[in-house]
Amino acid sequence: MTDLSAHLATVDTSFLAAVALHRMGRIEEAELAYDGLLAREPSHGPTLHMAGMLAFQQGRVELAAQRVGRALARGHRSGVVLEHHGLIQQHRGDLAGAAASFREGLALDPVSGSLWFNLGVVEREAGRLGEAVAAFSTAAPLLQQGFAERALGQVLQDTGRGAEAAVAYARALAMDPSDAASALNAGVIAQQAGDLAAAAALYRQALAAGPALMNARINLACVLQESGDVAAATMEYQAILREAPQATQAMNNLGTALRSLGRDDEAEAWFRRVLETEPCHPEGSDNLTKLLLDLGRVDEAVAVRRQLCATHPADGGCWLELARVLGVAGQQRQAEDALRQALVRDPGLGEAHCALGDAAHRRRDWAGAAVSYRAAAVLARDRTEPQLGLALVALKSGDPAAALAACDAVLRHDRFDQGAIAYRTLALQMAGLAEEAQRLSDPDELVTVIDLDIDAGALGVLAADLIGLRHREYAPRGQSVRGGTQTSNELFAEPVDSIRQLRGALDAAIGRYLAKRPVDDAHPFFAAMPAQLHYHSWSIVLRASGYHVPHIHPGGCLSGVFYVAVPPFAGAEDAGCLEIGRPGFEVPLRAAPKRRLVRAVPGRLVLFPSYLWHGTRPFEGPGERVTVAFDIRFGGKRLPVGRW
Repeated sequence: MTDLSAHLATVDTSFLAAVALHRMGRIEEAELAYDGLLAREPSHGPTLHMAGMLAFQQGRVELAAQRVGRALARGHRSGVVLEHHGLIQQHRGDLAGAAASFREGLALDPVSGSLWFNLGVVEREAGRLGEAVAAFSTAAPLLQQGFAERALGQVLQDTGRGAEAAVAYARALAMDPSDAASALNAGVIAQQAGDLAAAAALYRQALAAGPALMNARINLACVLQESGDVAAATMEYQAILREAPQATQAMNNLGTALRSLGRDDEAEAWFRRVLETEPCHPEGSDNLTKLLLDLGRVDEAVAVRRQLCATHPADGGCWLELARVLGVAGQQRQAEDALRQALVRDPGLGEAHCALGDAAHRRRDWAGAAVSYRAAAVLARDRTEPQLGLALVALKSGDPAAALAACDAVLRHDRFDQGAIAYRTLALQMAGLAEEAQRLSDPDELVTVIDLDIDAGALGVLAADLIGLRHREYAPRGQSVRGGTQTSNELFAEPVDSIRQLRGALDAAIGRYLAKRPVDDAHPFFAAMPAQLHYHSWSIVLRASGYHVPHIHPGGCLSGVFYVAVPPFAGAEDAGCLEIGRPGFEVPLRAAPKRRLVRAVPGRLVLFPSYLWHGTRPFEGPGERVTVAFDIRFGGKRLPVGRW
């Protein structure tokens, strides 16, 4: 051997010995060996690489970056070295540099699952979710490890692709049934889809793997609450709070459960405790404010919001919520002042621009409203409210093209948005596209009437139980009732036998209806199908001259009304009828839309798309008209749930 060859052989032998020490965890000895090698051969790429990684393990990040960078500069380039260089850059906060290193490494080693995985981590951290999905989708089959499938599920869930995320979590759980994070996140997806039984099973699986996993416990209690077992949910929240007294989400949800049970004083105490623990807790603030408003304690509701503004004067969101409560209290000028204060503090607060649009809308300032809604739409691209506001003012000002554009923007985001479908139907009618409008809104085709076989005695018991419910509000704020009362709690959560029996009869009838209903993916009603019957329900009692103004149900997809008691109607032939098809506001249409009247008959169930305008005709005479109404939700807002 030449002298040079002998020298390199000695270096390689010494390097392998140093690596062996490193792998055995004999860090100090490995460091001395690497340093000795670099003193003799400062440009030896493999030693620079491994000495750099040892420094990285010790937390000496800058030294690690220097050494691995020198290794690369001296031509020691491989997928592994570039991967390690990317990890060091990521740790230093250089996400763009890290991604570039990972991609360069993949050019040399395109089937490295760890390189693809680490690229996905960096892309997700940088907010490039599409790129992260692509990287994790490639990494998962290469690695064949549950953690890779879980990472893919998480980023799919981040992008709203819940069904695909659920499949990834299922693969992760098949590889590792004790993966608590995958079970918890899959449970959230199932719960949001309305499959409460599957959600409960997944939360229990997560808790079996991690008994102290608080989000899974709270979410499981949420499922009990949504399933109608409010008493059991209440007990579970109380148990959680005995173990974790600062768990504000459990406090908040306990308050909502207590409200459902009619225990408003206790609910108020828990909502206040939420705000004592976390002064700007969004759901706690909202729930306390709503409770006070529902109880007619408007000044106290305003005071809660003003206190939050005083505590957090620079928080635009606090001023926004104050404005909303002032608006409910009828203090419109003060509400607009609060909105301007919100925008001074946070000019990019899209919701405040949208609320200013609502204020201009109420003043019939269509142009001013449109300006504010457009600003909100630019700032809050993931929110539908600004585009719905634009659609509404366009309809009222007679601009069908603008209304259609705004509705289509919403429907690209959510094809089942009930408000956008309702407004789009009116815009089509206004534009003279009657055939397309009728396809969406023909009450003869879309409304189903079913007379249930329930005897008069059972209906009488049910009517008495409904009338006797404690939580009835007269003409409640923001609802369609005029001259009557409506329950404020979730009706089907009431522990009343007659209500439970009605729920069973409705389940059976709606199940038969859905089994026979046509499926048409091109139609926004016939394409929507619930995973299970997840209700939002209430009861209304109307007296003489009572009626409902025309309205839609934006939180549902399939809506229904069941007639429990119907008095003899006096007055016009259509007295007391359900009227479907008349819009809830004045719109300059070319022709009146098609309407349908349905007579109120005890035991009758009427089903229709939630986006169809409907109201009732007033009636005269003694007696009370008692109904149960509901939406079946295919999504929408529920109790907050926590992910991993």
